[in-house]
Amino acid sequence: MLYRAFQCLAVLAIAALPVRARAENRCAGVSVPDHVRAFGVELTRNGAGVRRATMFNVHVYVAALYLEQPTRSVEDALDPDRTKLIALHFVRDVDTKEMIDALNEALEKNASAAEFASARKRMVEVEKLLPALKDGTQLTLAYKPSQGLQVASAGKVLGVVKDDALANLVFRAWLGPRPPDKKLKAGLLGAACD
Repeated sequence: MLYRAFQCLAVLAIAALPVRARAENRCAGVSVPDHVRAFGVELTRNGAGVRRATMFNVHVYVAALYLEQPTRSVEDALDPDRTKLIALHFVRDVDTKEMIDALNEALEKNASAAEFASARKRMVEVEKLLPALKDGTQLTLAYKPSQGLQVASAGKVLGVVKDDALANLVFRAWLGPRPPDKKLKAGLLGAACD
């Protein structure tokens, strides 16, 4: 009888393993892959989180940060000598202009006046590359030293803005000292998706 009970518990524990593994690869119901490729480099998921907006904490997108070597350090994640990618999976429709405005606001809060003035001019190029940001749209922004900022959607490269300084500032928008969403920043740096 005891042996039979042990067998049942073992079967239940084994059956639960795949569910747990899948759950670890999801954030707010969105599948978040363990690995992606950018510029021919394999990157590993560093962390993921949800971007919330308004006082009602409306979910806008699930973001995942991918690096060559995972880290909990902002300095390491923002290292300009490292290839990196941020993937955004939109969970609601977002106006492209609103997205660029929000990104510019985050850049302004996390850059010097001179850096922001230069970046703002180049963000016009990024805006032209963005697809319609509808519920379900997947957008990635990737950086590799001396390659600039690559914009892609649904696995298709939409263009590259050849400006390493801009690319590094874009990542600072989410990971800088004054991010638009502190919980999202924590998630990108490895905290549990919240």
